[in-house]
Amino acid sequence: MTASDLPARDSVPVRRPEMEWVDLDGEVVVYDTARARLHRLNASAASVWFECDGATTVEQVIAATVERYTGPREAIASDVRDTLVGLHRAGLLHLR
Repeated sequence: MTASDLPARDSVPVRRPEMEWVDLDGEVVVYDTARARLHRLNASAASVWFECDGATTVEQVIAATVERYTGPREAIASDVRDTLVGLHRAGLLHLR
């Protein structure tokens, strides 16, 4: 992954409205109705997914995730960015 793939800190991730999803004990299952594809998000990816409300910036998603998990801030920030890139590439969200 290159630096150009990473979302800007002030960009806003937005879940695509046609996604249907359900929270199952901290994990999320997302159904892409347009592509008839099912995606399973583990607990850490699900915590990022919940933050993608169209109002929260990438930096705010990182800050919220840092509060929930222990570890070095930069490692958590990198994981959040990687998760956002993966969700975006999978077509589950847009980055504004």
